[in-house]
Amino acid sequence: MLIMVAGITGNIGKQVARASLERGHQIRGLGRSPKKLDPEIHSGLESFVESKTYYDVSALEQAVKAVDAVVCTYGGLPELALDGQLLLLRAAERAGVKVGTSCQAQSISLMH
Repeated sequence: MLIMVAGITGNIGKQVARASLERGHQIRGLGRSPKKLDPEIHSGLESFVESKTYYDVSALEQAVKAVDAVVCTYGGLPELALDGQLLLLRAAERAGVKVGTSCQAQSISLMH
């Protein structure tokens, strides 16, 4: 299965990529800089699509082309939770991707 991991250079994206590679999946990464990846992950990628911003529609469309699934691991910025994921979802729909999920870590502040 070819899985595209959006936000692959972040903490969660790296973990998703590593676990998927260990299970024998092909991985395509989407991020701002491949230099942030561990060499072990980078060498195992099918490809890496560099995006200028989260709103780089041409990079999104290139990244989702001919993949089986999309995993979005964007960070917790509010604009990514709505705009960035929606743009990615629309690009995946146009490409005919049938499987997608979002994985995000949320921080919780406790008041005493």
